[in-house]
Amino acid sequence: MEYAEEVIKMSKRGSEFLKGFGTGYEILKVIINAVLDRGGTDDNLRCIIAEGSTLPHQIAELVLGTGKQEVKEQGTPPPKKFSIWKTINLGVGPRTATEIIKDFNKMSPRMEISGLASALIGNPSEFFVAFKELEVNLVIVTVKELGFEDGVCSYQDICTRGIKMGLTLCPPEVGPQLRRQYFGRGFLWIAMNPITVFGGDSYIFVVGTRGGELDISTSDAISHKKESWGPNCPFVFICLQP
Repeated sequence: MEYAEEVIKMSKRGSEFLKGFGTGYEILKVIINAVLDRGGTDDNLRCIIAEGSTLPHQIAELVLGTGKQEVKEQGTPPPKKFSIWKTINLGVGPRTATEIIKDFNKMSPRMEISGLASALIGNPSEFFVAFKELEVNLVIVTVKELGFEDGVCSYQDICTRGIKMGLTLCPPEVGPQLRRQYFGRGFLWIAMNPITVFGGDSYIFVVGTRGGELDISTSDAISHKKESWGPNCPFVFICLQP
């Protein structure tokens, strides 16, 4: 699968984070290589600079010898073989933000798209469509299945835990493409790098229903630093396992 091949490439020494840092390059290189040596990818590295991440402080405490054991950490379930829930195609259909939004209004059954979802799609620096058609396998994992039995965790915790279990964050295109290719009801949160709009707030896509009609909307839990999700709240990740 082409997407899998691209992600595998990212886990090699060609990480985009090693292409030129200037001052501090050697220090950053050691950290990046340590992550890559342990099978990590650029998605793992992005967690270091994600909003609300405590990793920089933890690294500093380790260097200074002042680090403390994390008492809140819940057990990380070991990597496991996931059952593929659905396979969708990326890089198909309308390609520009205007075309994607118009397409939702023309679809049958009718689909609603919220103003904020339209704004996410309209952010050209963070939302993009795959250059060519490719398939991705999706899995649904609940917050509880990620190891947070009581649902107490942040969005960053959810993403980090999914990656540790062998899953991959979705490119933002998965949100609207899943809504176009999936006609089921209920709500699904897309595990993805949040997109920033409107004064710096960050959002992710949510595939669901509104007023009885199929809908794609957003969650602002990232900007609001939500720390408690329902244990059964379902998140969609990409699974690269054969």
